[in-house]
Amino acid sequence: MSSFIARIAAAIRAICNRAFEWVRENGRWIQRLVPGGSAPMPAPIVETAPASSADDDADILAVKRTAAAMAAGIDPTPEHLKGLSDKQLRWLRVLDQRMLCILAVAEPQQIRAHVKGTETIKGMVPCEAGAIADMKAAREAPTPGTRTLRDALLERGIHL
Repeated sequence: MSSFIARIAAAIRAICNRAFEWVRENGRWIQRLVPGGSAPMPAPIVETAPASSADDDADILAVKRTAAAMAAGIDPTPEHLKGLSDKQLRWLRVLDQRMLCILAVAEPQQIRAHVKGTETIKGMVPCEAGAIADMKAAREAPTPGTRTLRDALLERGIHL
């Protein structure tokens, strides 16, 4: 009986050794397929802040501050609105809570580029008159009534 168990243990050891050899051989094969080893690290990106006026910075900070307040469900106070243009205020009023949250945590450079239209923030309505009007019309459009299964059955004459 002990020789039988010894043979099983030897077979298991042989299988494990062959598996490790197979993995090692395939690892070497993959290394030969990849030329030059690992890819070089890219050079760090150095961002230069564009020259901006204090009014421009105040506008962007006002947008960020007002978006954070509106996302929290707080009606903007005159302090929040200080420094906002009419266009920016109309834009903020058509954004939903998800967009306001994105705006509240965005970097000022991202907000500035989005407001100017040079770059966009993913998932955000552009700060353009046409987009603002479209969003306002979509919000004011009547939503079709929700129809439940019970209503559909009642229309067919099936009473529950």
